[in-house]
Amino acid sequence: MRKMKRKIKQLIHSLTFRIVLVACITIIPINILLIITAKHMIHNVEEALFTSYQNALSIHVSDLDNGLDYMRNALEDIMQENYLELQPGYSVGQKNIAAFEFWKKLKTKRENNVFSDLAFLKVNWDNSIYITNDPLKISYVQKQEVADYLGNNDLKEIPPLSFEIININNQKYLLHLVNYEYFSFGMLCDLDNMLENMEKTSDINGEKICLVDKQGNIIAGDVDKSVILSKKEQVITINQIEQKCYVIYQPSVVLDYEIARIVPFKEINNEIPFLEKNILVLGILSFFLIPVLIIALYRMVLRPLKAINHAMQEIEKDNIDYRMKGRLNSTEFEHVKEVFNNMAGQIQNLRIESYEKDIERLDIEKTNLRLQINPHLLLNSLNMIYSLAQSQNYKYILDYTLLLVEYFRYSLRNANDLVTLKEEIHFVKNYLEIQKIRFPEKFTCVYDIDEGISELLILPLIIENFVENSIKYALKMDDLIEIILIIKSDGNKMSISICDTGCGMSEDRLQQLKDGVIIHDRIGKHIGIWNCRRRLNLYYGEEAVLSISSSEGYGTQVWMEFPVVRR
Repeated sequence: MRKMKRKIKQLIHSLTFRIVLVACITIIPINILLIITAKHMIHNVEEALFTSYQNALSIHVSDLDNGLDYMRNALEDIMQENYLELQPGYSVGQKNIAAFEFWKKLKTKRENNVFSDLAFLKVNWDNSIYITNDPLKISYVQKQEVADYLGNNDLKEIPPLSFEIININNQKYLLHLVNYEYFSFGMLCDLDNMLENMEKTSDINGEKICLVDKQGNIIAGDVDKSVILSKKEQVITINQIEQKCYVIYQPSVVLDYEIARIVPFKEINNEIPFLEKNILVLGILSFFLIPVLIIALYRMVLRPLKAINHAMQEIEKDNIDYRMKGRLNSTEFEHVKEVFNNMAGQIQNLRIESYEKDIERLDIEKTNLRLQINPHLLLNSLNMIYSLAQSQNYKYILDYTLLLVEYFRYSLRNANDLVTLKEEIHFVKNYLEIQKIRFPEKFTCVYDIDEGISELLILPLIIENFVENSIKYALKMDDLIEIILIIKSDGNKMSISICDTGCGMSEDRLQQLKDGVIIHDRIGKHIGIWNCRRRLNLYYGEEAVLSISSSEGYGTQVWMEFPVVRR
């Protein structure tokens, strides 16, 4: 019984059971809800479309009313000025100048309003006409027809300061006119062009926008019959084809007309998303898709996840030899498998390398500690103190003893600790002071160290080791040598150069040092340079560089470079 309960609990908490449960809980109720509310959703979509169509039409009508208000205000602004020269009694030149100034103002006003396609000035007493028009909206032929209309008709018969629709050669224009006794002026808008521009801004193919009066008669627009203002759905003839259409209206505040937007039913039907129109069928089919979805999820997701989980458990058991095998059915999981196998291999290699490095590091530290307590230096120092005591040179004994104390205090510190460059240089100078007492006037030392780098961290004894080599192997008993220490830094790398003008070394010996060979001779094992190279590689890795060059009889140069380390 307990075993059964445990299995049931494991099943409930398994990813497979949870995915199946989530799929059923989410898909089944949603499908039922979709089937019940299919028609309601389509109705809502249609209402949303009607609202958007109405809003778009309201924007068009609002823009039209604003443009007509501007047209009215523009003409009223011009009315505020006096143009006496347009009256009879002035010379032709004065009249022409005044007419030109009037024309320029009309042109400026027209250009600032998208609905002002043409503006005109007519001097009534000599029937001269001045026209400014937008050539992209009013063609040259239309301009001549308008000029003929203005010249052949008494504009005083047209009600002033109102918007009137006039017909010129079967082309309908919206006219706003101002009449004076001696001259008239106004602006025209091509109604067909205006309605056509409104249609172009729509993303619905086949829709028509027209201007209708209060009785539903088409005043302007590409529709063949009148419309019924009270009906939203009606059959209308468009392009000689009767179509079921939706009609939306919006009255103009400025005009005594309404703008009608006529949208064919088939275009609205096309706007309804495919899923909403076929939601009932999709809802029924979705029930049969649930098992297909679960099987697909199991093969594509759950089975690969189980394989990955098993592999992780093997690694958790410390089975680092385990590798994932077989195909996992998708590029992503195949990539995960390859990465896992690579990581397992890297973990295995890193563990081995870590063990090897730990052992190697311990050996090097032991070797380094042996180097730090230099028995030869200790014996030579004791002999030196004894000799100084015999000669009763107590001042040198005191100086020499203090220098030795400083030397051994620094040498016996942990080899793993980093020290500042300032401390290492102080130690080098301390060592050289000891050697100057032993070998007076046998060498000089020159320092060239960048400013501001004294607090950078380096490995201890890494400089002193090579300076010590210069003292041990480069001194000439019959000549003065020079030791040059150069330390530079560019902020990212530190370079150190230790040069001497001593005896140098043979090419064979130099090649052995470059190859990392530990040298044995009658004196014993020489591991100082080898130890420095290994310490550099262990701490800085491949970024550390150590180069040695030498010429027998001319001296030796050691050059190191490694990354800068700050506190």
